[in-house]
Amino acid sequence: MLRGRARGNVCLAPGLALARGRVHEIMGDSADVFALLAAGACDGLVVWAAS
Repeated sequence: MLRGRARGNVCLAPGLALARGRVHEIMGDSADVFALLAAGACDGLVVWAAS
């Protein structure tokens, strides 16, 4: 089984990873901060759509 970058995850913190190439919806007061944290952990294109 592949894990981490080999599988396509974006690791934000120990035990916290997002699947690379997927859409993630984050809601709440800290959504902007979480989005910036996730974008900072990426090494490619980031598309941010805010409502």
